[in-house]
Formats: sequence, C-alpha cells, structure tokens
Amino acid sequence: MGFGPAGIQFGKTMDVDAILPTVEMERIEADDQFWKAIELTNKSLVPDGLYISHLFTDKQVALTPDWLSKIVPIEARGFKNLRLFRPSSVDLVLTKMMRNDRQDIEDIRFIFAHETVERAT
Repeated sequence: MGFGPAGIQFGKTMDVDAILPTVEMERIEADDQFWKAIELTNKSLVPDGLYISHLFTDKQVALTPDWLSKIVPIEARGFKNLRLFRPSSVDLVLTKMMRNDRQDIEDIRFIFAHETVERAT
C-alpha cells in the first residue's frame, strides 16, 4: 500500500501491520471503540482471508527518530472516515530490515526501485 499502481502490481499481503505512535498510546489504550473496531474489522475480513495482525508501538520497530513527521498518506477510496498512512520509504526499509525475511528483502528491493532515496540517507 502507498506505492500507487506499482504497488498493486508488486504483490499482495494477507495482513496489516500497524505502528501506533507512543505519544498516542495512553489515548489509544483507553479508547474502547478502537479495540472494538479492530475486532469487528477482523471479523468482517475473515471471508476474504484478511486480518489486522500486528499492532506495534514505534518503540517496538526500527524507525528514524522523526518518523512521524515523514509519514506518507495513502488513498483510502470509498472510506470517508478512514485516513491511512505508511512510514516514509527509509522508515519502511528499516522496519523490513529488522526481520531479515526473504519477502521483506524483496519488498526492500521494490521500494528502492520505485522511490528516490538519497544515498546519504
């Protein structure tokens, strides 16, 4: 997600990993509607074999210190109350590097092929 038509052509995933900002965790943890929404969303996605599987805080994944100021909006067609973002390409690569998974390595190659990242970065 978040790479336009090239991303659609690259591959698909069956799960969604979310990074929750530590600065928002107190509010998120107290928000019963958020947790109910996750539960209901997963139930509605079951017929398609999809699910929201991992909710990480930004302290649990490798990210640059200012990651939140560099998030990239993702178009959410058909959802007027949903706003989606992905980490910047550099931060996304960092999260994938920490797992050293074959698919994640392919994802990193895709990111570098479709995004301009300064060599110094």
